[in-house]
Amino acid sequence: MALQQIGKYRIIEEVGRGGMAVVFKAHDPSLDRIVALKLLHPHLSEELQAKERIQSEARAVARLQHPLIPEVYDYSGSDSEHTYIVTEFVPGVTLARYCKEHTFELSESGLLVFHRLLTALGIAHAAGIIHRDLKPENIMITPTGELKLMDFGIARIIENPKMTSTGQILGSPAFMAPELVRGEEAGKPADIFALGILLYQLTVGELPFTGNNPHAVLVKIAETDYPDPEVRKPDIGTPVARIIRKCLEKMPADRPESTEILKGMTEETLLLSGISEQEIPARCRELLVDPETFERESKPEIVENLLGWVQSNSHKPLAHQIIARLLHLAPAEERVQSIWLTLHQTKTNWKKWALIGSALMVLGMLTAAGIFWYLHASQDPFAAFATVTVNPETVLSTVPVDPDYNPDADISVDDPQVPPEDPGMIGVPPMIEPMGIRLPPIVVMHPDMAVEEMRSFDLVPFPQGNVKIFLNEKELGQWGPQPPAISRVRVGTGTHTLMFTHPLCYAKSITIPAGMSSSRLHVRLNWRPARVIVHAPPGTAIAVHILEGEPRTLPGLPGTTLEIPFPEVWDSSSLQAKVIAAGNSLTHREKAITLLAGRLIRVDMEVP
Repeated sequence: MALQQIGKYRIIEEVGRGGMAVVFKAHDPSLDRIVALKLLHPHLSEELQAKERIQSEARAVARLQHPLIPEVYDYSGSDSEHTYIVTEFVPGVTLARYCKEHTFELSESGLLVFHRLLTALGIAHAAGIIHRDLKPENIMITPTGELKLMDFGIARIIENPKMTSTGQILGSPAFMAPELVRGEEAGKPADIFALGILLYQLTVGELPFTGNNPHAVLVKIAETDYPDPEVRKPDIGTPVARIIRKCLEKMPADRPESTEILKGMTEETLLLSGISEQEIPARCRELLVDPETFERESKPEIVENLLGWVQSNSHKPLAHQIIARLLHLAPAEERVQSIWLTLHQTKTNWKKWALIGSALMVLGMLTAAGIFWYLHASQDPFAAFATVTVNPETVLSTVPVDPDYNPDADISVDDPQVPPEDPGMIGVPPMIEPMGIRLPPIVVMHPDMAVEEMRSFDLVPFPQGNVKIFLNEKELGQWGPQPPAISRVRVGTGTHTLMFTHPLCYAKSITIPAGMSSSRLHVRLNWRPARVIVHAPPGTAIAVHILEGEPRTLPGLPGTTLEIPFPEVWDSSSLQAKVIAAGNSLTHREKAITLLAGRLIRVDMEVP
């Protein structure tokens, strides 16, 4: 028989059901108002501990007075037959249902929702409350486009050593943080990790961690094994992908320390698109009420603002990242292709003089070597000047062979040789044959038409070791100068996307516009930050002083992770630095260290 009354509340209808509780729409006769009554499942609420926790959690959440958080009205007592909590009734749909009906094209849309949720979560974190079960099912969207973050503290209320010892999963596996999988206690970083998953879902259109069963999902979460967001959807842009990556760091200490830091990153990214901090609440409401109209009307404005920023800041690395996104977002916009080609040309022009100097140096060395070989080894005085004739249709590798090539090397030759204007006749002495004229592996895109003009692009990434190449989201293989590695791609007409990944770098995507002719593509990947943990006695003041690139001093605390960003342009995967530790006395200790991109180092410091 269906419940008709719980405490003083008359049950109107069931409006939701999950693994923790059933939600009813109910009537409060005392104040004559409609409320939401969340009734915990009996097997979760039978312990006295759960009844006691609901009292403390309900009181704590009731102090969170904010439009983005439903107001708490009442809760069950310790002697109540049922365990429940009564809150403001929020009409509308869950974000989970909303995402099934709507897919965002613009990453700005996902950022607007993300920013509003950060605001709500920040209010809770400031009051010492951890949500513990952030997921789309716990986020409501009202008919007027307001967001409401629901169910604060529910996961804490039902925590029970007896239940967790049996292996029961509390919360949603797809949104759990790695530390929860390891059995550690949830903290603010766990909420930030869950929001990172949500931002991935809102912008990419899928969950980052998936599997055939909950166990498979948890294994991937434990190792933070997920497809890079820029690989899955290049048009979300590097700034958004960077926010996601920061939220989804494996170790809690490596994630942003607070929601305020994340809000700042989000506001900076939205401002590039012309959306100011003050506009975010209203723009988010417009989006959620009618997402199709919002995105259709906002897209031209966003493209225009991004173009304007790139034109005013073309010297900055971010300009290249933005224009790469625009090639996906507005491929038919002629200005986008024009700016892309201009940036690419500007980036490579400065290298030509270096190439000319290198070529003259190599030519001098080869001439001297040829004369030496002629005088001491050749029986035929003209053999040294023999000409190797290559069929004009033969494809020449433009990457020089390195006999000591190490696929895991951090640094390699920055630029390949310049191919000759006429590949049909190449005059080189046979003595340099070991350097070789090789046929590199060529990836051919099958043309959509019977006859299609093919374009060829030589790929020159940095760093050059252990780089994987993706073409139109399909992995081609590892970059390298020798087969079966990849050093060149051939594509037909149309727009194509290349993605480069390296274990120690952030992924980088570039777009080949439809009108771009064959050329060489130089792609610099940005190093991931180095991380340092300094172990020192409590109360010790510590700092890391960077000695190279951009000298600076970064303060920290003993036992916590300090993240050291690398300069935007830096040719090594390491930075020289020193750790400074000072105790209560006037003396201090210093220790020289080498910071490594994408890696964690631990330093033990003894302070007098």
